[in-house]
Amino acid sequence: MTVPLPRLCDNYINQPSQAAPPQLLDWKAVHRAIGFTQVHIRRLEKAGRFPPHLRLAGKRNVWLKSDILAWMQAKVDKRSADPIEILSTDRFIQNWEMRIIFPYSVDHLRKLEKRGLFPSRILIGARRTAWLEREVTSWILINAPGSAGSLLALNSGMKSSVTSSSVNEVQNRDLNSVDAI
Repeated sequence: MTVPLPRLCDNYINQPSQAAPPQLLDWKAVHRAIGFTQVHIRRLEKAGRFPPHLRLAGKRNVWLKSDILAWMQAKVDKRSADPIEILSTDRFIQNWEMRIIFPYSVDHLRKLEKRGLFPSRILIGARRTAWLEREVTSWILINAPGSAGSLLALNSGMKSSVTSSSVNEVQNRDLNSVDAI
């Protein structure tokens, strides 16, 4: 009596689907997400304050995307503002990038932040702070000067870390500017 041999593909077809392989981030993707240099990342790794890299081949190093997102989430959770969940597309914006985006100085943005009119900074290092790009982008959409888009954004249910009192200020400012016309 001969026993039929199973086909090789039967093992793959009959098994339940396995989880997707982990996503890997190279140095450029990690730098884009958090803004640290390679040297600074190495220092943080050695101190145990950053997820360790994986060596693929030669000098090619990668990080697990889940580890980087978890590190970012831990930094966001430490700030006293409303908790927000980190998405896979989120990234930190540092001071030098804010100077490019805004015509305001970083000191002016900090004053707005203290008054609750701008998203809170996130402490990402011993002396380094950053903003979450998604929060800054939503603030820009809500506070676009000279446009009625601020009220449309508020009515569409867009979530932001900006406080409700600052939203009321924006609405009152927009209504007053309409009355002035």
